[in-house]
Amino acid sequence: MYNYSEALDQQIELARFWLSDKGTEILRYLYREYDDSPTFAETNKTIFGIPLMGGECFYWSEPICDLVWSASRSIPSSWAFTVESLPVPCGLKVKERGNI
Repeated sequence: MYNYSEALDQQIELARFWLSDKGTEILRYLYREYDDSPTFAETNKTIFGIPLMGGECFYWSEPICDLVWSASRSIPSSWAFTVESLPVPCGLKVKERGNI
């Protein structure tokens, strides 16, 4: 992944997959002990579809990943991540590096 438009494409691809019959089948298997209701497909749309289709897409390039990783090591352990810390209620974070 090298740019924001590819991150947007990935967001749409993920949404289409999780809302497809195959995605719903996988989720139904994973959540079989928790939700065996006939409304599971609708629940799936709410849990995965709305955030993926309506959420913001955030793309972090490799240099930004390095900066965030470096800065994260200086955050005090008493710091709390709160709802006010988030710019939007839902979204997808796509990054070029796996360390953050």
